[in-house]
Amino acid sequence: MLSNKDNDDLPQEDFNSDIIKFPPELENSISEILQTNDLIDNNDFIPIEYINQMLPNEYALASIDETTKRLQYKMRQLEGEIQEHTRLQTNGGQQGYEEVAEAKKAIEELFKRIRQIKEKATQSEIMVQEITQDIKSLDFAKRHLTTSITALKRLQMLVTAVDQLKVMAKMKQYKETSQLLQAVLQLASYFKSYKSIKQIAELSISIATFQNELKKQIFEDFESSFALEGSLSNQSALLGDACLVIDIMGQDVKNNLINWYCEKQLGEYKRIFRGSEEIASLDNTSRRYAWIKRVLKTYDEVHADIFPLHWNVSEVLCIRFCELTGEDLVKSLSRAKNELDVKNLLKNLQLTLEFENQLVKRFAYMEKPLHTENTSLKYNFNKSISIAFEPYLGLYIDAEDKNMAEIISTYRMEAVPDDDNSTSVLQSSIDLFLYYKETLVNCSKLSTRKPFYDLCIVFSKWLRTYANEVLIGKLPKEERRAMTRDELKLICLILNTADYCYNTIPQLEDKLKEKVHEEYKDKINLDFERDCFLKGIETCYEPALTTMTKISWNNLESVGDQSEYVTLFHNNLTRCVVSVHKDITNNRYFRSFCDKFVESFVSKIINNLSKCKPISEVGAEQARK
Repeated sequence: MLSNKDNDDLPQEDFNSDIIKFPPELENSISEILQTNDLIDNNDFIPIEYINQMLPNEYALASIDETTKRLQYKMRQLEGEIQEHTRLQTNGGQQGYEEVAEAKKAIEELFKRIRQIKEKATQSEIMVQEITQDIKSLDFAKRHLTTSITALKRLQMLVTAVDQLKVMAKMKQYKETSQLLQAVLQLASYFKSYKSIKQIAELSISIATFQNELKKQIFEDFESSFALEGSLSNQSALLGDACLVIDIMGQDVKNNLINWYCEKQLGEYKRIFRGSEEIASLDNTSRRYAWIKRVLKTYDEVHADIFPLHWNVSEVLCIRFCELTGEDLVKSLSRAKNELDVKNLLKNLQLTLEFENQLVKRFAYMEKPLHTENTSLKYNFNKSISIAFEPYLGLYIDAEDKNMAEIISTYRMEAVPDDDNSTSVLQSSIDLFLYYKETLVNCSKLSTRKPFYDLCIVFSKWLRTYANEVLIGKLPKEERRAMTRDELKLICLILNTADYCYNTIPQLEDKLKEKVHEEYKDKINLDFERDCFLKGIETCYEPALTTMTKISWNNLESVGDQSEYVTLFHNNLTRCVVSVHKDITNNRYFRSFCDKFVESFVSKIINNLSKCKPISEVGAEQARK
């Protein structure tokens, strides 16, 4: 057996010179292909290990010759296999080259056929395009031919309709005329893009000229049907059909006819109420509204059948009347401003407000907006005429101011109620706020702008007067004496009344802001007037303070019993506080009274002590008792 040492002694080139080394990947692939169990074919074949395996010990050396013969046989067998594989590989290579050449030839043939197919497809596409081009041309020609035929048919219809329209218009068959006119205008709109053609342009001009003539003819029919004063002859059916034609002519033509009608109806109004200053005076305001009511009655009974409902002719008529009347009243009021009587002013203003309300109710059913030459929104009849009176409502505010002055004067003389537990506030305060409520409601109907704001200022003025002159004026005069039970009861009644006014004023302020115009809302504030009702009283302990200053505090020799002024303090304060607590209805006021009383009492005691100087040590001890 060969050892590693023996292996080292042998020339390595003898074992390795004939061994061919392949990469590991190739060796593994070869092993998988051969699939042999022979150790010689193993990738990890080691000659020395193989020899040791065959000759494991010294006893095996005896058969070395036999082993050698077996190895030689194996070598010859391997050489034969190598030669056979080499021969087969050589013959197989030549055959492979021939197969590759045949494959290349087949591929070339295939490419040649593909080119031929592509050329034929191109030719087919060109042929199809030529065929479809002819079809497209035919289809285009067909479509234009259809359009041309349609245009010719419509042109023929338009010419025929225009001829019939002229005949119907000449015969004043306005219902048929309206239908034909609508058809003509629709057909004419189709030829707007053909106006470059001379015949079409001439036909369009002819239609426009005819419309003007037809409009003139219808207006002449209206002129001849209405008398100078606006009364109607017996042609309402004809004029009603004519309005159908006007409706088709467009909004401008319709507005012209409506305005003509309104001017016709209001012509007499202008002649009557603008012809004389006496008739146009404020005293004849009621006659104005009576006149337009007669006109509206005539419209409802006779003229309403002429005009379509959606024209809103009666509403436009009333708008024009309100505009004229407002202008007239502004002039009348300006001429009579130095002679205006508040009673007459309010009377005519009330008549105007009632008339405006009637108009609002009359046209409340109309939901569609107006479309006139001056407005595109629904007209607001509220304040449409009465606004002319607003600059002169200062007379009304002045009258209310004088009236309140008289009322406050009576409140100053108001008798204090007897000892009645059911009465906690002065009746005048309740009456005052009821009067305010009624007055502001009445004023808001007349105006919510500056006159109403001026009324708010008047309210503020008399609230302050009521607080300072009525309530405080009823308080007992400040005298250095103890208050009687009746005086304390009166004071508590005044406090309760002030509390009622203080709590009611915010409600009044909210009501005023609710009614007043947005322009003046932020200017209304009654906080100062509320504060006027927060006055206090502190006279019940004045006699005790006077007694305190009369004592000679520096000459006292000994400390005695409770001082006389302390007894006075105790008796008066007990009586006053108990009485106040009994008669003041609002506990918040009683707590406030106690807080303010203690604050005032401490301050006056300190001031009073400074008047008693000098004070001896004995006097200081006595002052504490």
